[in-house]
Amino acid sequence: RFFAIYMLNPITQIITLYLITLLDGYIDTLPPGLNIFYLVYLSIISSFILFFVGFWIFKRLEPKFADLV
Repeated sequence: RFFAIYMLNPITQIITLYLITLLDGYIDTLPPGLNIFYLVYLSIISSFILFFVGFWIFKRLEPKFADLV
């Protein structure tokens, strides 16, 4: 039920790809619509989104904490 939300974490996708690579038969335990290319694509997209959101927040808050140092 919460698997889609769980897979939004880029580290989860990378660990799942490692498990698919290292453990024989692990891919059979994944949901039917999930394949390796989807995991790579989702990992790249979610990493870029997290990077740009973090960069936007950093640039927005930078003038406030730069004076405290």
